[in-house]
Formats: sequence, structure tokens, C-alpha cells
Amino acid sequence: MLTENMNKIRKCKTVLERGELVKELIEQMAAKLAFSNDDSISSVNGSYYHEKAKLLPNHWADPENFRKLIMMFDRNLLFFNQARSICRRYNGINKCSSNCEKCKAKHHPISMLFKLGMLGQMHVSNSNNNAIKQRFLHSKEITYIRGKDLVNVNEQSIYILHPALTKSIELLKNRHIMHFTGFILGKDRKIQKEKLESLMHDYKTMVKKQFDEKYFYIN
Repeated sequence: MLTENMNKIRKCKTVLERGELVKELIEQMAAKLAFSNDDSISSVNGSYYHEKAKLLPNHWADPENFRKLIMMFDRNLLFFNQARSICRRYNGINKCSSNCEKCKAKHHPISMLFKLGMLGQMHVSNSNNNAIKQRFLHSKEITYIRGKDLVNVNEQSIYILHPALTKSIELLKNRHIMHFTGFILGKDRKIQKEKLESLMHDYKTMVKKQFDEKYFYIN
């Protein structure tokens, strides 16, 4: 992809301009390689979703169902009730069980995304460590067992969209979604537990608009 755009890159007048163009090109390609409705991209370059779809239950193996789900995300970091809201909306139900394995919802989108490695999570209260790692499953660890070992969406966890999937969503929406600015999001990056506890406290006590203005970049 960079080779194909080398002439455009060489025409950049400054190192900064060149760096910004390369970053933009990489992000555009990452978006297409994570998930795309474009059959030519999916078949030629082998998007990550299409590669792993064979491991999914039939419902999630349908790219239209997957697309419908990810279009519901308006930000790249979510708290428990936001994750549950997406689950309720997708399943068309009003109430959400506190135990996902006992929930009557037909589909479990948060578990599915986590098991694909496309959604990470941080458990705030389950760790005695001073720093908590952003946990994403490695692509080689991806399995999906229907109805078993579900990710239990809970109040002490924070959920993070994989950066490549974030770009896919923005490509599909043709606009930016809200980007978290409190710390850098990414696999295995460690965040101080005290910082996470402060973040969760603000989320529970601040007015939504003020919280979003403090922690999210809205383009």
C-alpha cells in the first residue's frame, strides 16, 4: 500500500507532512483489513473478520449482522452500562441480566468481540497490582464456544475497541467516533489502578456532557 503511494509520499515538503500522510494511509488500510463490506477487499487481502468468521456461530458469521453491531458504537472506550446498552439494543430487549451466562438474550455481542480480539477489557477491582493491563486476546488464541465462557459485562470492567476496528467503524460511518483521551489505548498497555479508579468515579458522579468533554475528543 505504501509502495503504491510512494510518489504521493515523496511529494510531501516536510518530514512532518510525510509522517502524517504515512499514518493516514496505514490507518485507512488497517480499517479495511479489520472489517470491510467490500467483497474485493475481503477476498483479495483477507480481512481479519472474514478470516475468523468460520469460528463464529452462524449469526455472527454473517457480515451484515456484524456490521449492524459495530455501527452501534459511538466511542472507543465504554463502561459497563454502555456495553449493556449496545447488547440490549442489538437483541431488542429492555432489561439486562447481571449474569451474561444466565441472560435470556439470544446474542452476546460483547463476548463475541472480545473472543475475536477486537474488544479489550480492564478489570479494575480484580487486581492487587498497581498497574492494570489492557487485555486483548491474541489472534492465535481466538476460539468461540457458543454459550460458554461468556464475558460477563460488569461494573468493575472497562471495555476498549481495538484501534483497527475503531477505524473500520469510522470508515463505515464516514465520520469520526469519540476517541478517549485519558490514556493511550492498546494491547498490553498498563494503566495505573489509581487512575482507572478515578476515571470510574468521574463516570459515576459527573454529568455525561462534562465527562465526555473531559475524557473524549469529539471531532
